[in-house]
Amino acid sequence: MNEIMVKTYELIDEIDKSDAVKNIGIYKKKVLEDKELCELISMGNSSDDKYLVMDIKRELYKNSNYKGYMDCYNELFYIVMRINKMFDKFINRRCYK
Repeated sequence: MNEIMVKTYELIDEIDKSDAVKNIGIYKKKVLEDKELCELISMGNSSDDKYLVMDIKRELYKNSNYKGYMDCYNELFYIVMRINKMFDKFINRRCYK
């Protein structure tokens, strides 16, 4: 079991060293410093109008910093999802009847 923990920590260290993790921090800082982007994000989060939200998303994706942040976020999200899928396969949560 100790070997599994060691390898897991090695995996986490490798993910920490990845370009996606480095860049997501850079892009996040740039996005948070941009007042217009923050206002658009806030408007999108507080609106129930799906057409307004779609327009806001289109506007946000025109900004290279926001797009870069979301690209890194999605890459990391899918890495985590793949790892979780592998762990689910090993654990097999459906062991009961």
